[in-house]
This record gives sequence, structure tokens and C-alpha cells, in this order.
Amino acid sequence: MVKDPVCGMDVDPSKTQFKTIYKGEIYYFCSRACKKA
Repeated sequence: MVKDPVCGMDVDPSKTQFKTIYKGEIYYFCSRACKKA
């Protein structure tokens, strides 16, 4: 599990479809809303 950097929720990286790469790091999000924030 990893933490959503916006809301702090635990996210399973193998199950979420919301992720982005920023400065070479992969960030995982719990929802589309958190990814857009």
C-alpha cells in the first residue's frame, strides 16, 4: 500500500487506475478528484 499524497488514504498501486509520474516518481491516487487536485 502507498499513501495518496492529497488525502492520505492508503492506495493499492496494483488496483488503482489513478496515477501520474512527476519528476521521475510515480504517485498513486484514490480517485480522479485527488489526481486533479
